[in-house]
Amino acid sequence: MNVVFVTGNPEKAENFARHIGMDISHESAELDEIQTLSAAELVGHKARQAYEQLGKPVLVEDVTFVYEAWGKLPGPFVKFFVNAENGTEKMCRMLDGFDNRRAEARCTFGYFDGHELKLFGGLISGEIATSPRGTGGYGFDRIFEPDGFDGKTAAELNEVDYDTYYTTIKPFSAVRAFLQSMTEGGIVES
Repeated sequence: MNVVFVTGNPEKAENFARHIGMDISHESAELDEIQTLSAAELVGHKARQAYEQLGKPVLVEDVTFVYEAWGKLPGPFVKFFVNAENGTEKMCRMLDGFDNRRAEARCTFGYFDGHELKLFGGLISGEIATSPRGTGGYGFDRIFEPDGFDGKTAAELNEVDYDTYYTTIKPFSAVRAFLQSMTEGGIVES
């Protein structure tokens, strides 16, 4: 396909291609992360910037994580919290003074071809654990207890349940349908 998934992480690229069931190449690009709490603005900016650098249709993604008690925070800045020393433990402590430990994880993919910006979003709600648990997953998975998984953190889920959780947050089926419709319509080269 003539679409490039923009990521510097080969594992993320392989995972993306596996979940959408299509052979999509990936390339790395140095993209600015604008300071906004709007996933649409952030992903739109990243997609346009990636297109300018690579000169071909692109797909980008961004994950946000929101504590209800904190309004829209940490939002797209979650990676800075997770990557801090003892980050996930500190993220649990951030809610100790609140009655509300509800949170929402969201992923937004953005496609841009120089003319059309198309956004795809997925989300799952849950609770923030009182302390990190589990060894699987990525980022905030050790502290996030997604709804529907009996109070387990995402990092404690078995492979089948983790795949269900992961594909709920990441809207792979919507991206796949969009790319297939473009291929069938002759817009994207195979």
